[in-house]
Amino acid sequence: MAPRPTSPVSHYNGPFYVVTDKGKQHLYPFVCFHCRSCFRRPVLIEGFERPCPRCARTAIPLWTKFKPPPRDDLKQWEKVTALVRSGFFFLPAGRGYPETLSEVAGFVAEHRGSADDWRERWPAYSAATTRALQDISS
Repeated sequence: MAPRPTSPVSHYNGPFYVVTDKGKQHLYPFVCFHCRSCFRRPVLIEGFERPCPRCARTAIPLWTKFKPPPRDDLKQWEKVTALVRSGFFFLPAGRGYPETLSEVAGFVAEHRGSADDWRERWPAYSAATTRALQDISS
């Protein structure tokens, strides 16, 4: 029997680990910005995108601690969209993420270096994010 992996898959260079040190898969919240839904799935090595089970459009994973707003809370979904569009994928940012849409601009300005670093480290994820946000008004 093969030993269980003790670290993330070595050829997988992304912010999301497929396998933990205990051999279990993490479930990540995949977000569809078109129908404002969220579902949990493991991230696959083949890519970051998954079809949304509600509308079949592109959904992308955010960090495990992401809590989606209610589907009918359009202001909070605008906030989430603005943050993701700015390169923030709800990874730990040192302090909490903004509570309202009006706080996003200040947060983005303060943490721009983190967003740029994340985009540079994970270009495939950034490209998937861009595709998922196509046709979504800003």
